[in-house]
Amino acid sequence: MEGFPGSGSNFRKKVDKLKRNALLMGTLAMPNTTPQPIPKEPTPVVAEALEPQQKAEQKSKKKSKIHKVKSRKIPHPKVSAKGSPAAMNEQFKKSQEADYDRLKNTKEVQQFLRAGILVRISGNENYRLHNVNFPYARPEVKLFVERFSQQYRATCGEQMVVTSLERPIDHQPRNASKISVHPAGMSVDFRISKKKRCREVFERIALQLEAKRVLQYTRERFPPHYHIAVYPEYKTYVNKK
Repeated sequence: MEGFPGSGSNFRKKVDKLKRNALLMGTLAMPNTTPQPIPKEPTPVVAEALEPQQKAEQKSKKKSKIHKVKSRKIPHPKVSAKGSPAAMNEQFKKSQEADYDRLKNTKEVQQFLRAGILVRISGNENYRLHNVNFPYARPEVKLFVERFSQQYRATCGEQMVVTSLERPIDHQPRNASKISVHPAGMSVDFRISKKKRCREVFERIALQLEAKRVLQYTRERFPPHYHIAVYPEYKTYVNKK
């Protein structure tokens, strides 16, 4: 092995010399020392970059909330004897829901009386009529007057006095509301008693029934009287008792 060409230190020196020459001539690639760009971090997902499906879900939730707000029921007017525009609107709405006609004159009143839509209210031992031009009303009103007057007299000892029932549009007083339900035959007016005990009885019972949403009660001041609009639900309320 000692005589093999290229062996020994002379051979290694020649190899090293060839490498140096190659580097000088550029035949060998220099190691790449150019700095490489640092990869960027992925952009975080923000609200604006949400996928279409996520956006659709959020939009659906918003619509659902809006729908819930719109579907809330409008509250009933506060139970009170003072009266209010809300109370008047409720009475008028009830008359419309029941498809009650607002009668214009005496002729229409007589037609409705003959058809049995209105009934005569004459009075009895518990109540009487005073200066009532049209002693007629819806059957629910008659039922209410007879039951209420019986309870009233049994408690305070005096007759109830009815001052108005059906009142067609051409017989309405000047200060009457344009949406008054007197022309529809669903309301009744009573005289206010001079006895404190009887006033307390009347108002207590009327407010109790108003709280059950079967009528609307108001203590009017010009002229002073009790006004009660009897709703169609009153008959159902009585039948359930």
